[in-house]
Amino acid sequence: HTLDRDGMGLYRTYIDSGYYARQINAYLRYFDIRQFKLLLFDDMIRDPRKTILSVLEFLEIDTTFADRISYVSQNKGADNMWEFLDRNTAKFLVDHFRPQNEKLEQIIGTSLAHWDRPFADDQSLVA
Repeated sequence: HTLDRDGMGLYRTYIDSGYYARQINAYLRYFDIRQFKLLLFDDMIRDPRKTILSVLEFLEIDTTFADRISYVSQNKGADNMWEFLDRNTAKFLVDHFRPQNEKLEQIIGTSLAHWDRPFADDQSLVA
């Protein structure tokens, strides 16, 4: 199964489901960006309480609700999961998604440069 020049296949794939800017822009044709609260999973992992507080504030919901939530991870991946990702596959994915991620950066106003380095200790995947 191959992808066309836009990275789309005949059927929805894991690849084209990662085109977040394209998905967001489909909504922005009909709604103002201020009606959205866009979150990064990275932020949820780094500081889940702060992320939940930002959602509650956006929705104008009582923020004390954040204190009643358990922030214990329920689905943590294996610590060694990156060992199983082939470096050539990682490089393909980084290179493939870079233009898409740059479009997403423009929408959310946040750098996603760290997405170009799936292996924290390896700078070789960065263009």
